[in-house]
Amino acid sequence: MGNTESVGSAITRVLRAEQEALAAIAACESEAKEVQRQARQAARAVLRRTRKRVSRLHAACAARTHELIDEIERDAGECSASVVAVDGERELLQAAIQALATELTSRGAGDDD
Repeated sequence: MGNTESVGSAITRVLRAEQEALAAIAACESEAKEVQRQARQAARAVLRRTRKRVSRLHAACAARTHELIDEIERDAGECSASVVAVDGERELLQAAIQALATELTSRGAGDDD
């Protein structure tokens, strides 16, 4: 009966080792799920912060763009208010602009002057 007890004892050891291995696997799976949950939570936090920062950046850019547009419009208004055309100057200016445009658009591609 010694062999039977040895075989029985070996089977018991194998079954115990299998149970311990299954318990270790379950613990690892549980730990992995927790790590995954924490990683997802951290990723969501990063995403929220990033969206807030991008929104603030867009708002700041939009505000600055409006400031620049207002400044350009103010400057344009000041320029147009300061230009007073005397009779005959407007026609002279228009002719000079037309001559310059003709000269610039009729030059050959190889001209350097």
